[in-house]
Amino acid sequence: MRIPPEKHRELAIRCAEEGISLNQFILSHLST
Repeated sequence: MRIPPEKHRELAIRCAEEGISLNQFILSHLST
């Protein structure tokens, strides 16, 4: 999946704060 660099950065920071990987975050949101 391609996303703009600024969105990737925002999501990566959020994932780091939550202690999960970006892939885990995306998969959890795609499966709901």
